[in-house]
Amino acid sequence: MMDSTLIIFACAALASATALCIVLAIVAWRALQEIRKVSTTVAQVGTDVHELKSQLVPVLHDATLVLRKTTQALERVDENLQRVGKGTEAFAQIAGDVKDLGHDIIQRARIPITDAVGFASSVFGKLLSLAKTFIKF
Repeated sequence: MMDSTLIIFACAALASATALCIVLAIVAWRALQEIRKVSTTVAQVGTDVHELKSQLVPVLHDATLVLRKTTQALERVDENLQRVGKGTEAFAQIAGDVKDLGHDIIQRARIPITDAVGFASSVFGKLLSLAKTFIKF
């Protein structure tokens, strides 16, 4: 009886070992398929990165040129704004000078005009009084 028990256990062990080998073979086969998929994906990513790099270099070059031109244009705009500011300051100074000149002319002309008006007024007053005197005669 002992021999038959050992044979049964040996057969069970052999069946278990066979099932384990089959399971290991299936796991190895699936792992190999997954490794192939990962390998294909990594190769595709490498191709995409190379393609992206080859397309990105001209784009970055063009962007650099656009940024340089924009910087130059903004510098020119800044220079022109400074010129306009200086021109505006010059016009403001000219306007102030014209205002001061007008004020000076009015101040200088006021006294002679006042004297001339006073003189004309006294002359007309005398003539009027002379005319009244002749009219009474």
